[in-house]
Amino acid sequence: MRPRFETDGVLGVFTLTRRHGTGKQAREGVLKLHLDDGSIDWRQWDAGQRHAFFTLTDWRNYGMRLEDHFAVGDGGDLTLGFEMERYGGRSREVRPASTLSFGDFRFGNTALFAGYAHTFGERVRFIPSAGVRYNDSRDFGGDWGGQVALRVEGPLGEAWVRAARAFNLPGVWAAAFYKSYGTGDRYKELEPELLDHLEIGASRAFSEKLHVEVALFRNEVKDALRFLPPPPPPPRWANIGEYTSEGVELSVAAQPLPELSLFVGVTWSRTEPEKVPFAPEWTGTAGLTWAHGPWRLSLDLQHLSGREAGNLRYPAAPPHLDGFVLVNGRLGYRFAGTGLELYVAGENLGDTDYSYRPGYPMPGANLLGGVTWSF
Repeated sequence: MRPRFETDGVLGVFTLTRRHGTGKQAREGVLKLHLDDGSIDWRQWDAGQRHAFFTLTDWRNYGMRLEDHFAVGDGGDLTLGFEMERYGGRSREVRPASTLSFGDFRFGNTALFAGYAHTFGERVRFIPSAGVRYNDSRDFGGDWGGQVALRVEGPLGEAWVRAARAFNLPGVWAAAFYKSYGTGDRYKELEPELLDHLEIGASRAFSEKLHVEVALFRNEVKDALRFLPPPPPPPRWANIGEYTSEGVELSVAAQPLPELSLFVGVTWSRTEPEKVPFAPEWTGTAGLTWAHGPWRLSLDLQHLSGREAGNLRYPAAPPHLDGFVLVNGRLGYRFAGTGLELYVAGENLGDTDYSYRPGYPMPGANLLGGVTWSF
């Protein structure tokens, strides 16, 4: 029997925008609706029982976001918004003689948010801003988030400092875990994980052809979920973890020729404790776009250094994944006056062996071609 992991999904997004005001008072509002409906059919082999079994998962997520911006006096900008999210699904394990349910859960969040920014000055502009968000969860209650920032723009470039508080709610996997141990709705006793973010940065355009940006950041995570094995039973999670990450980001964009654009971005970071999963010390991207007559060429390079990959919420040491470099590209030819473009695109052109999670290798070198029509 060959194991199989099949997925099927439908994603729909509807967006409606409105523009109001004129001149410096012009603003825009947006209404966005989305639906994500899908299923997973995972066929596996039980070597001990000598039979195949299936893990079947179905989900349906939907929601809306309403956001509008309003001019306030001379230099003020007010943002008001509303969000509604409903998400969840069910999962079960089907064997020849039995079916084990992992639960059927529906979660809901409703949020209100508001922000205000004001621009002072002309040649040198000072732009303080602040925002707040209140989220009401059907299962976990209400939580606040927010941010404050100051941005300075002038002939020498831009500089900014911002601080933010965010939260991450326990989700469907926590609920399924508690159900599997017969503890019912006790997952609702868990608290959100909290993130405090601080960033200081600056950017400068040395000419129309060269732009440089650098930023320092620090993240502090508190009340992170951690697994508590027995005794006493049953197993459970608790909000007892914490860790920090800090680093620097540098990006450079250049256009040495009218038909050629280049980009390079590098991030260095460190964490405490040292081995936080999915936190590589180095990440980097580089790319170029070239246009000449009907031809369009784009190339990009991605790099991730070695890192741990696992669930920090469990006590086992996360496995280590090696670093990798990927090269992707696209070449297109546009037929003048028709709106047609013939293209060929390739991913992982160097045929690199890599994975983002242990046991799930990503595809090797692959090519695809097609035609786009714009009208």
